[in-house]
Amino acid sequence: MKTIVKFLFYQLVCPLLLFFKMDKLMRKRSNHRHLIIMYHGVSNKKNFSINGRHLPADEFEQHLRYYKNNFDIVSLDEICKTNGCTRARHCISLTFDDGYSNNIQNAVPLLLKYQIPATFFVSSIGLIDKEYLHPSDQIDLIAHAGPADVNINGAAFSRKNKKLLNKDFDAYQYINSLTFDEFKKTLLVLKRQFPFNDLVATIDPEVYKVVTSETVIDLASNRLFSVGSHSHDHVNLTQLSEPELSDQLAGSKNLLESALYSPVKAIAFPYGYFNTQVVKLSQQHGYEYLVAGGSVESEWKGLVLPRIGILNMAGYAFNMLSISRGFKKFGF
Repeated sequence: MKTIVKFLFYQLVCPLLLFFKMDKLMRKRSNHRHLIIMYHGVSNKKNFSINGRHLPADEFEQHLRYYKNNFDIVSLDEICKTNGCTRARHCISLTFDDGYSNNIQNAVPLLLKYQIPATFFVSSIGLIDKEYLHPSDQIDLIAHAGPADVNINGAAFSRKNKKLLNKDFDAYQYINSLTFDEFKKTLLVLKRQFPFNDLVATIDPEVYKVVTSETVIDLASNRLFSVGSHSHDHVNLTQLSEPELSDQLAGSKNLLESALYSPVKAIAFPYGYFNTQVVKLSQQHGYEYLVAGGSVESEWKGLVLPRIGILNMAGYAFNMLSISRGFKKFGF
């Protein structure tokens, strides 16, 4: 019953609300005129069998047409300098997390078609490890291609609704709760238990492949696009000691800048997790723009920029309404 209600809301109610221009009314209810939007992958097909982080390209193009008709779309650099973005219409900036290769194949041609700027946040380990999987993708692939029951460091997880669940938490939460040393050891154990080639043997590469050093250079060479850091290992930064955190922040920045021959100004915190130490060291290591993965508490206003995320499986109408409503909660 719940599934039917959600389907009707996404596919019937939201399109009607958009048709009757509720999006414009929602935007009028906010004093904020700047909004950063967060995407992940843009796939050629509806690749939801593994995870929901990839938006189909045809729907992404719908988004771009809507943006062109309703907003001024500016670079992250411009929108971060809010005093300089004094335009007649609301301003938005597009960002993409995780550095999926499918963004190069599917999102970039559409961004070029509509001449829309964007920033791509990349975990720099992908530039040096050709078998790199994001931790969340590794868990999703094990849940999809592995056995029904999986043991992780003595904790038993069972497959349910395409997730690995324990009676107390899911596998994502567990991985993100580990210290950095435990995190690295656990991912290594899982990689040995579920070898890369076996895990991805029947899986479409576009749901897990990330950019290489060559493709990220091509990406940054276009005036419309910029590349930011997503840390080195895509780890929960709040779980790290100060030296470990410095290595993640400085190591990622140095590796990306060496590849791109240009400064990396922005960092998006993996999973949206940050604290005082993360903010302080990010600034110390030369990041000008610190970007969250959702809303930001009042104590961080002016230091960390909020973003609204796209809900990939909810449909075009819901997302455009969500963005319009989001100016109030995620705007600045």
